[in-house]
Amino acid sequence: MTNEKGLPVEYKILPGSIADITAFKDFSFDLPKDAIIYADRAYNDYVLEDVLSDGDIYLSPMRRKNSKRSKSKSQEFLDHIKRKLIETVGSSINRLMPKSIHSVTSRCFELKILLFLMGYTFLNMK
Repeated sequence: MTNEKGLPVEYKILPGSIADITAFKDFSFDLPKDAIIYADRAYNDYVLEDVLSDGDIYLSPMRRKNSKRSKSKSQEFLDHIKRKLIETVGSSINRLMPKSIHSVTSRCFELKILLFLMGYTFLNMK
């Protein structure tokens, strides 16, 4: 999860077998009132949207064409722009990493991932 400037604020390291929405539900959502979370199509969970909105946090996933909760074209465009920022951040962090990360333990692997995230953050602070 990043802030509006594209700096990482929360992350989870999970196996690839975990579905995005399952991992997303595990976040703490320690966000300011009226925060908006922009997400891709994998995060269409109406119950979760309603629960978060009760806490004054708004989940704005991109919608599928046959969605029960459609969006205006202007909102779809805004969602697309915000999602592009997230994809760019992910790609930028990935470019900092080597093709393989050697570690003996999972804690060591997690530490190395954290250091890459911190490095990206320090490089992009303004």
